[in-house]
Amino acid sequence: MTQIKQIILVRTDLKMPSGKLAAQVAHASTKAVTDLLVFQKGQQSFFVRHSTAIIFMTVLFGVGLLLDRVAQAEPALADIFRLGQIFVWAALGVELIRLGVKVMTEKPSKTRLVLNNPPEELLSWLSGSYTKVCVRVSSERELLEIIEKAKAAGLLTSLITDEGRTFFEGMKTRTCGAIGPAKTKALESLTNHLKLL
Repeated sequence: MTQIKQIILVRTDLKMPSGKLAAQVAHASTKAVTDLLVFQKGQQSFFVRHSTAIIFMTVLFGVGLLLDRVAQAEPALADIFRLGQIFVWAALGVELIRLGVKVMTEKPSKTRLVLNNPPEELLSWLSGSYTKVCVRVSSERELLEIIEKAKAAGLLTSLITDEGRTFFEGMKTRTCGAIGPAKTKALESLTNHLKLL
């Protein structure tokens, strides 16, 4: 079986304390996956949920119009057709009220997050052991070069920029990045030369 893993590139030139480094690594790993998440409504559209009532009301409306035309064409039977039309319009009104009550008492639709076209490697990784390997990069330039090569190869990537609120003297700083999850073979040419953290 092909091994799937994620490589986390960490800038060692920044000399981050271990807690800061751990947080940045977690950000990079998580962001590579969460960038694929999209919000999706949990319920079907209004028309799909209430299609039967809408079709029934449309038929009633059509019958009501038909009865009106017949009443105009047959003056001798107009009273009977007008009476039928009153019943049809009343039924239509009742259906509209029922639909209104149904809509007003519906539970609100739930919004959920789903993965948008996830690669097979990601699904395999998420159902497996979440293998991660942290490696050293010596500069921002090296970090960016490797991330760009990974993007060009079509791999999932993330790049983390720390806001500088607790470290880096208030300066935004690129601290680390993630490549994958991907097959080990796809990662080798990009990261095999890097030393473990």
